[in-house]
Amino acid sequence: MIRVYHSPHCYLCELLLGHLKQAGIEFESVNIQNDPIAKAGALRVSEEAATRSNQTWSGNFQLPVLVDLKTKRIIFGYDVSRINQLLSEI
Repeated sequence: MIRVYHSPHCYLCELLLGHLKQAGIEFESVNIQNDPIAKAGALRVSEEAATRSNQTWSGNFQLPVLVDLKTKRIIFGYDVSRINQLLSEI
């Protein structure tokens, strides 16, 4: 299962959501704009990703955030090649 943290006024978020819909991929859409719990989830995922890659986490994150809940892989932004690679493995 895929989870996507996004905001409605984010161009890259709209591209990713459209990409997933066009590919016929089921996903959970999490709008963080007015939901502090959803925003906290996106922050937590970002911090975990930084920790796993031995990077210092700045406290910020880039939208959209795509999370493969099965493998725990995380993709920030709209990186088409990484997204397509992940989708080919689902």
